[in-house]
Amino acid sequence: MSPLTLFGRVSRFLHWLFYRLHVRAAWVIWDLLRVLHPSAVVERLHDTRQEEQLPEVPFRRRSERLATRLLKVRQEGAWIEKEYGFPMLGRLPIRDALAGKAEATSRDFSSMQFFNGYPSLSDFAFGGAKGLHYSEPLVSLRHPYEGNYYHATIDILGAIALADGFGLDRKAPLLIGPALARRPFFNDWQSMGELSQRNWVVQDSHVSASEIWVPQVIRPQRDLLLQILKMFALPEASGGSSDLLFVTRSTGDGRTLRNWPEIVEVLGDYDVKIFDPGENTLAEQIDAFRQASMVIGIHGAGLTNLLFRLGLPTRVREIFPPHDADCGFNLLCKELGFEWAPVLGHSATGMRRDSDFALDPRLLRRELEALRAPV
Repeated sequence: MSPLTLFGRVSRFLHWLFYRLHVRAAWVIWDLLRVLHPSAVVERLHDTRQEEQLPEVPFRRRSERLATRLLKVRQEGAWIEKEYGFPMLGRLPIRDALAGKAEATSRDFSSMQFFNGYPSLSDFAFGGAKGLHYSEPLVSLRHPYEGNYYHATIDILGAIALADGFGLDRKAPLLIGPALARRPFFNDWQSMGELSQRNWVVQDSHVSASEIWVPQVIRPQRDLLLQILKMFALPEASGGSSDLLFVTRSTGDGRTLRNWPEIVEVLGDYDVKIFDPGENTLAEQIDAFRQASMVIGIHGAGLTNLLFRLGLPTRVREIFPPHDADCGFNLLCKELGFEWAPVLGHSATGMRRDSDFALDPRLLRRELEALRAPV
């Protein structure tokens, strides 16, 4: 083993060890503090759980037990801190109202801090410096990946649909983070259908309210997907098109194919339309996917546009790097009623989620033939 390889392995081990110790120590500290702290009044309006058997590919998450949840926090002194969107009471987070608090798998420290449910030390020290106060019910849509198109569309819009189903006032303030507000697709939302009529509030300070709604969608549900689609007020799609769409990714986004010229040659033999969602407006993305009854693409948020084919027969192949996969679109396709299968690449440049990798052209040909074959 070379000294460089040994150094890399030792560094990764120390990183992992520090991460684990950091998380455990934080939980112990916050739990000790909670003993001396009053509990928040959290009303659980809705809670569904569902466990999935996933395909034999290297998924990061093996199952999704918690599906949807809707909580209400009704207590004087409850507030939402601005950095991560934690529902707080006094100096401490309301753990019952945190999304995915026990599902931390990321080694990214900002994500780790969110998922493990403790705020910054400055928030603890200041004990909830008061910012804006809302006398009416406030809906917190804060999410650790709120700037990601998939999570914004499926999780955040799904959370709105969930709250609407429990009688939420359509004029209620919807609290979102700056990461979502900066995204071009969010600007498009504000001119589309029902989304243009919602009361969006971008959080730039601590916020308090007499009643805080915390709707959470951890995995997609068909009834919520139907409601999300209605929010866009799109014209009815026809099922007559038989386009085959290859969804690629912009070079700067990572997780691109190293042998792209070979792949382009194969796609040309099958008259496949190559489409990069990152280089198109939301309206253009919706139109491209609605015209495609067969979709093959690299795992990424652009595949969220499969939602806009709800009700139409669709066959999907999702391309993953060899070392890392995510079950999100598998679960989405199940709810949409689509045929789905994974395609694994090889020879990744590293072990990161956004590492580039190669795809066997022969494997791609087989998958294209399978997509073209009669059902």
